[in-house]
This record gives sequence, C-alpha cells and structure tokens, in this order.
Amino acid sequence: MQRVSRLRIAAAALLALSLGLPPAAVPARAAETKIEYQCPPCPQGCDEATYDHPGKCPVCGMALVAKAGGGSAPVSATPVSAPPPAPAPAPCSGPEWKQLDFWVGEWNATWPASPGSPAGTATNRIEKILDGCVVSENFAADGPAPLVGRSYSTFNPRAKKWQQTWVDNQGSYLDLDGGIENGEMTLSMDRPGPGGTARRMRMVFRNVTPDAFDWSWEASADGGKTWKVQWPIHYARKKDA
Repeated sequence: MQRVSRLRIAAAALLALSLGLPPAAVPARAAETKIEYQCPPCPQGCDEATYDHPGKCPVCGMALVAKAGGGSAPVSATPVSAPPPAPAPAPCSGPEWKQLDFWVGEWNATWPASPGSPAGTATNRIEKILDGCVVSENFAADGPAPLVGRSYSTFNPRAKKWQQTWVDNQGSYLDLDGGIENGEMTLSMDRPGPGGTARRMRMVFRNVTPDAFDWSWEASADGGKTWKVQWPIHYARKKDA
C-alpha cells in the first residue's frame, strides 16, 4: 500500500514539472485522518460527545466506536448490553408460607370423650391452593349430625403473621391469627365469655412429625396466663394418602 502511494506521489511530481509547477505544490503524503470515537446512538444523548481514544462512554458505559473521517456517523454500533434484571420472586414463595406445610395431606382425626361430649372421629383434607398462597382445610366429623367445616389460612406479610378464617355447618365463624410460638404453630382470637367477660381462645399444633401431630383447642379466662384444653385431637396421616 505504501509503494502504491509513493508511485502516485512520484507521478504527481512529474506531472507538476511538466506543467511548470513548483514541486512544493505537490503534497508529499496525504494528510492522515484523525480517528475520533463516540458513543453509539444513546437515549441519554451522550452520543454527541467525541473522544480521541477507544474505551467506554463515561456517561452510559457503552463501548465507544470509531467515527469514519473524524466526524461522520459511527462505523458500527455495538452497545454493551446491561445484564437483565433479576426476576422478581414468585408470590408466597418465602419461608413463612411453608410453616404450615406439615399440615398438608389426608388425615384421620380422633379425640377422647369429655364431660358432655362423646369420643369422636373425623377426616381432614388439607391442600395448598391459589398458587400455594392459601392453605385450605376440609374437616368432616363422623356420626349423626356431624360437624363439617372449612378454613382458609394464609400468611400476611404486612402484619407478619398467619391469619385463618373458619366457617362450619353449625353457624360458627372464627377469625384467628398468630404464628410460631415456642416452636409451635399457634393461632388465637378473643371472644366474649359468660357474662360479657373476655375470653382468649387458641389452637395449637404440637408434637409434629411427618405422619402425626396433636392439635388442641384451648381457652383462657386470665388473658393468656393459663390455658385449659377444651378439645384435644390426635391426627394420623392416612396410609393410602
């Protein structure tokens, strides 16, 4: 390439001499083109600035590209892509929503007789529904005029506690909340007692293993200082479940 340029310069000199022009009128070498660099087309407008060296744009971080002729449009535009944002975690995927997972399944329930109430049995089917955000309970006691009830439980991240609503075929409506207390899932509520006195009620899940646990419904007349078990139930996972 240099040899061709020299030949062109020599030919230009001979032509100048033949025309009577001074040799100084012929440039010894074509002027070198200054290479400038700029940011590729950029929404931040930093592609209007030019730089005398390659690298990254100090404003947006994209790779600078050469400008042809020192001022024309970029020869190529290969912006440095920013890493994609991390995907948002799925709703109800935190560890708190798994605190009742031990309850999920098909269960046989039994309870002993108590003053005024005979012993009894029941079945209970527990499922996670609504994309794992809600724990659904389907309780059905055996015997004549059996108790049939449903409950729905979910973790409330704003209140930082579990909340459960229970309804049944005897007209009951219970609204409980709570969480893990002393290693046991405990949900409680306040309700009027005899003579308008306040009573605190709670359910407690105890002795939890993969295939069994104990559940008890308890009452307190002194604000939770002492508790009396009113309905103890033992759960055993169905073998064919």
